[in-house]
Amino acid sequence: MKESVRSFTLAEPGNEPSGRDIAVRYLRLLAGGGVLCEPNDSKSLADALEELFLNPDRARALGEAGRRAVAEKFSAEAMARATLQVFESVVKRG
Repeated sequence: MKESVRSFTLAEPGNEPSGRDIAVRYLRLLAGGGVLCEPNDSKSLADALEELFLNPDRARALGEAGRRAVAEKFSAEAMARATLQVFESVVKRG
């Protein structure tokens, strides 16, 4: 988890992450981990899939963590609560 936080927060000057990179890192952080592949790189994808295939316990743990994160943070109820909080904060500023 610490490495996920670190990769999400650090960027070298001139090598700032793109919006897509930030979104992927944020989702990975929320889900408690994940596997990253280079875009448009079939070998990177194949290597990642092979690593998960050879480590079913890790694959299962990542899947369970992802399901929990989605259920907790992206369910209809969670999104409705977050939207309501935004509306309430806007009304309070009035």
